[in-house]
Amino acid sequence: MEIHEATRRMSHYRWLEEQLFEVMGAWAATTPEPAVKRYFATQCHRHAWHAGLWQDRLPVLPGADAGADTDGLASSVPADLTALVEALASPLGPDSTIERLAGVCRVVLPRLVAAYHAHLVSTDERIDGPTHRVLTLALRDEEAAWKEGELALQTLLHTPDDVGRAAVHQARLEGLLVSGPSL
Repeated sequence: MEIHEATRRMSHYRWLEEQLFEVMGAWAATTPEPAVKRYFATQCHRHAWHAGLWQDRLPVLPGADAGADTDGLASSVPADLTALVEALASPLGPDSTIERLAGVCRVVLPRLVAAYHAHLVSTDERIDGPTHRVLTLALRDEEAAWKEGELALQTLLHTPDDVGRAAVHQARLEGLLVSGPSL
């Protein structure tokens, strides 16, 4: 993978992981179900850790200031990904645990897992071992979070209305990403 493309991807991963840290951290404070509250609290810290790992992997490109603030890279984040995070974070009301879990576990995490997997299979461990290691660690964490979150969501789906709420929110978020994979 060409260095500029790798830098673009890793900066997007870092940005998304930071956003998930913030969103899920806020949810942990306002989610009434104890098990889901713990899930959000645990996952927000994992996302913060992943963001730090990606920050450490961002290469310093020739002609770039090594001490430059990488937050400027967020301006290159695709609009559909930004819209997804904004919609994910938008207040959904006091009883929105189903929508929160559906958004994370049925939209964000599957796409993040797919992006990490695609990047991992295109990365030669012998040439870029550190990136390969970060991808392996983050992929394992995201797959486990996806499974755990989906299991939590399943325990909340008791009625056709519950299933409909999850499906409507998932469709709304997926609709923001119709232009293709943003990572």
